[in-house]
Amino acid sequence: MFVKLLKTARNAVMAIAATFWVLGWGNTSAYAQCCMDGHAGHAGHDAGSAGHQHGATQVEHTGHTQSAPQPQHGGQLTVMNPLAFEIVYLPQEIRVYLYGPAEQPETAKDVNGEIAMLARGNDRVSRVPLHYVVPPPGSQQQDYLAAAVNLSRVKDGDVTATIRLANLPLPHRPEATFAQAVVLSKARPQVTLAPLGPGDQAGIARQQVCPVTGARLGSMGDPIKVLIGGQPLFLCCKGCFGKVQANPAAYLHKAGLASQGQ
Repeated sequence: MFVKLLKTARNAVMAIAATFWVLGWGNTSAYAQCCMDGHAGHAGHDAGSAGHQHGATQVEHTGHTQSAPQPQHGGQLTVMNPLAFEIVYLPQEIRVYLYGPAEQPETAKDVNGEIAMLARGNDRVSRVPLHYVVPPPGSQQQDYLAAAVNLSRVKDGDVTATIRLANLPLPHRPEATFAQAVVLSKARPQVTLAPLGPGDQAGIARQQVCPVTGARLGSMGDPIKVLIGGQPLFLCCKGCFGKVQANPAAYLHKAGLASQGQ
């Protein structure tokens, strides 16, 4: 009796297993094929997409293993392999930085283009040309393209910027067009020391005093030149540099240069 029950149970298990096998539930190859088909469909969807938003990083997908680079100037990234574009939205200016493979900075020297601005609820497009900005002599800053745009009263997300670039530094991708929602960058501007040049005398004469100590520029030797996001600021000595690094916007404002800077 026991042997008969055991045989009946075994036959039932084999029948269920056979049913699973026919349906493909127990077939490892069928499961793998299903997963690959699913991923292939997703990759195809991504390939037809203009980009996918990841916080401040917009990525043009080429596969599931791609990792997005991180913005170096506090802006929004759009990745279009093998190039990446960082757009920094400042109250009075929009900047475009270029990166190549491995997140290495690329020069924007020969690149040209424009930014088309479209506000929500408005069908009028404003077009602003981009111009090349070379870093000050002796600085380690990256060059970039810039457009003079007043964003001081724009609310985050109310304006869409479409960036069109031409003559990019890659023969097989000489042009690029992409769009981003405008969000003002919150990053602190880069603060670096820079050598004095003949053209700085006019700036020293306008500023007159050190914004940190109030001492007259030149009273402690040659003034120290500091670049705050590209905006020059002059100090009486190197001892003031650390305070400016900690709060650059405050000292630009104190020197009366805030409207000219970031």
